[in-house]
Amino acid sequence: MKIGGSWKYARSYNDARKGYAKGQWQERKMTPRFMLAPRVSAGGPRNRYEGKATFSRIPLSKILWAIDTGRLNPNEVITLFHLRKANVIGDGEILWPGFVLLAGGVERVPYPINIELQNASARAIKLIEESGGSFTCVYMTHEGLHQELHPEQYPLFVEQDLPERKGLESFATNPRKRGWLSQWYEDEGKYAHPDAGRRLSHYIRPPTARDFPATVEEYDIVKHHQKWHLNQPGTGTVLPWHSYGTTDVLRSTSGVL
Repeated sequence: MKIGGSWKYARSYNDARKGYAKGQWQERKMTPRFMLAPRVSAGGPRNRYEGKATFSRIPLSKILWAIDTGRLNPNEVITLFHLRKANVIGDGEILWPGFVLLAGGVERVPYPINIELQNASARAIKLIEESGGSFTCVYMTHEGLHQELHPEQYPLFVEQDLPERKGLESFATNPRKRGWLSQWYEDEGKYAHPDAGRRLSHYIRPPTARDFPATVEEYDIVKHHQKWHLNQPGTGTVLPWHSYGTTDVLRSTSGVL
């Protein structure tokens, strides 16, 4: 090969390529690592995709050790903020969705403690409640976890979004996990309805019944109705639209029916 020729075609002894890039995934005539194991899924067996509940682990013995050594105050509700502030956990361990509390080798909790974490095993919850304490599963969104760790950035209360449906059903509203929304799960009027907007007064189910005619056809039906003329806004008088069949009227006027 002449001087100045391409390094791609230059050959040395035993066809060894000498240059910056010797080829992708070529590991000296061995099977490359990406071919050693079969593909089991699109992202790999331990892939962390957004929305996957892969919790960091914290043993119950570590919290008891932190209380016994004076790092944590057993008289206050222990949250992720207190664990980080007391250096019981590190910044690198805090990943969404948070921590799961494991019993490990703990046989009994000697004093009542109140803990708020994102998940816990059934045995850990049982041990805490047997000692007279309480556990609350505060499964939150990314933004809610940030508010928990950095409360100084939020001097006013910021409305948190509800978690995604999978986490909502598995953790936040699960009474077995002592979810923080479990007491409101049956009474859906206590938390924000998905169609209610973002106002504080809309934390009830929005009214779906209308007390006014919305179309010309409905007004023609109702303009001689005594109840409509006596109606005042806010009195709760709702016209019986179901008895008029206005949906079929609209479809017939549009030519569908």
